[in-house]
Amino acid sequence: MKDTIGVILLDADEIVFYVYTTDENNKWKLIKHQCFDLATGIPGKKATSTEYIEIIAKTFLSYFGLAVVDWKICARNINEDILSDITKATGFKPEMLTLQREQELVSKGLLGEF
Repeated sequence: MKDTIGVILLDADEIVFYVYTTDENNKWKLIKHQCFDLATGIPGKKATSTEYIEIIAKTFLSYFGLAVVDWKICARNINEDILSDITKATGFKPEMLTLQREQELVSKGLLGEF
């Protein structure tokens, strides 16, 4: 059976979903990418916990989301209260991304390309 993993990136008022699976050579292949802008260009608008949670729940229950065996949520520039609400609703604790951690993840990703 192929492994299918999902990555959710939360950055300020944006949510980005990636779903990967392994191909016949056990290389990771992106099969779904989706981005949501929760502020929708309205000056001063801030996304609420409910907005984040609704989009995450819809994604978990989507065709691609149901195939995911493991989810990882990473966040930056988001209020701690919103992250706490997301953890309570999903059972997943978002990892806060520092600049150092982002650089580490990018380096690991690039090394996987060789």
